Amino acid sequence: MRPSDLSDVTKDASTLETIIQQAEDVLPLLREEHAQVIRDLEQEQSIAAEIENCDQEYLSELKVTLAEQGYCRAFTAEWGTTANSGNQYCAG
Repeated sequence: MRPSDLSDVTKDASTLETIIQQAEDVLPLLREEHAQVIRDLEQEQSIAAEIENCDQEYLSELKVTLAEQGYCRAFTAEWGTTANSGNQYCAG
């Protein structure tokens, strides 16, 4: 092994140590963020399941009532038309 090879290996080892340290510094934050995202997902899935298990006919009646009361027009006026693009609840 030439001296320059040893120097290159030493530089590589130093570079790897720096990268590993940076990853170890960031990893706990990323793990906590991931855990929070999973908790939020589980909560959203629970809410979606609850809605799916509700009386769909009653929910449809409520949607019609909201539309009749102008809720969707007020929502569109406040948030802009792009907010409702393709929104099945505010159609018609």
